[in-house]
Formats: sequence, structure tokens, C-alpha cells
Amino acid sequence: MDMPVQFVQQGAAAAVDRTVWIPLVTGADYVKPWNSTPTGSPKAKKVFDGGTAANTTNAWEMEDTTNLPGVAKVELTAAEVAELGHYVVGINAGGAFGHVLVIVTEESPKTMGASSLATQHRAGKPS
Repeated sequence: MDMPVQFVQQGAAAAVDRTVWIPLVTGADYVKPWNSTPTGSPKAKKVFDGGTAANTTNAWEMEDTTNLPGVAKVELTAAEVAELGHYVVGINAGGAFGHVLVIVTEESPKTMGASSLATQHRAGKPS
């Protein structure tokens, strides 16, 4: 199964740098973009490095139903990006389905630096 990937810098301070975007489709056909406003404050699910699934601290919401239909966002907390590793963040609620692989890296995702981990990621071989 293909999954979108987003890099987040370990310990990112700014909320925008910890925000992940998740493309959503309807659970009915898994093709049509899901573009409804969620009711209440639904949480996304997160799994860190193959551990136990848990709710995200913050609720997910739609980014912009007019200009970016089918795109949800959830802001991870500083604690959620404190450790290097891989998250799968997913939504399966209220008819919406989507997920993204989040890689918490030691370097800024804008430059990815010259670290060995960044080199591995660019080569498609994360450790």
C-alpha cells in the first residue's frame, strides 16, 4: 500500500513545523475525496515505531474544504516529535479514511543537512 510521507524535525518548536497533512477519501469507495467538516473534536490515531496505537493529543480538522478538498491536518505536539523515529498517523472516522507516514528526523526537512540519516532518506533507505 502506498502512503504519503512527511518529514518533521525532531523537537520542532513552531506549530506549523509539527503539522501533518492527511489526504482523506470516503470509506465507502476509498476513491472520492472526503470533504466534510468533522463533528466534535475527533482525534487521529498514531503509531510510533510499530508500538501501540493511541490518539493524537490534538484533534484533526479540514485544511480548506474549498481550495484543498479532501485534506485534513493535525498538529503534533512537541512531545510527539521529541524522539527520532517513524509515525503512522491515520484517520478512520465518520466516513473519512486516510493516513500518512511521518518521519521525525534530526535535520530540518527543508535542508535535510548532510547527516548520515538524511543521506539514507534521500537514497530511499531510512534506517
